Amino acid sequence: MAETEKRIIHHKEGDKTTEPITDLDVLGRFKRAAGVVGSRNYMLIHLGVHLGLRISDLLKIQVKDINKSIVEQKTQKKRKLYIPSSILKDVNDYIQAEKLCETDYLFYSRKGKGPISRQQAYRIIKKAANDCGLGKKQIGTHTLRKTFGYHFYNQFGDIAQLQTIFNHSTQEMTKIYIGVSQEAIENNMDKLNLTAEKK
Repeated sequence: MAETEKRIIHHKEGDKTTEPITDLDVLGRFKRAAGVVGSRNYMLIHLGVHLGLRISDLLKIQVKDINKSIVEQKTQKKRKLYIPSSILKDVNDYIQAEKLCETDYLFYSRKGKGPISRQQAYRIIKKAANDCGLGKKQIGTHTLRKTFGYHFYNQFGDIAQLQTIFNHSTQEMTKIYIGVSQEAIENNMDKLNLTAEKK
């Protein structure tokens, strides 16, 4: 494995090595670049940016885990695997199209009965990034989780809830992880209007 790949895959939480995808149009192109809508590779990214899971937990999802509790690999804490209603049909259609049974992994390996590896997930994500013009950005497996966090925070502004979702020990860690704090400050400063309205 190349040194760059190792660095991106194994970086610690809070490191700014990988970036979220902040533009929704670009995010759509990124998902489609991974594969045909509804394909395994497309769904890897589609679910990844909607669930906010670490890649190690995302890859271990089996059909039977949907809307039930899973144990996070890193924290060993239980978390309900809630599939948002906005993408539940996509997930069910995918399961039906791929003829997956209860014990099958959502992101199954074509070389055996287990899930794809973290390295394979990285290659899928990196190829999609290159194919949609994101090759110069630091895109890796953590990009999916960071993208979820970035958009959750920007849409709802609830850092405490995001901290709970991510199982972070502090809100500051969550802010650093999603890389939103300084950008949000600058964006708000640009929008700040202190000019009196003309009468």
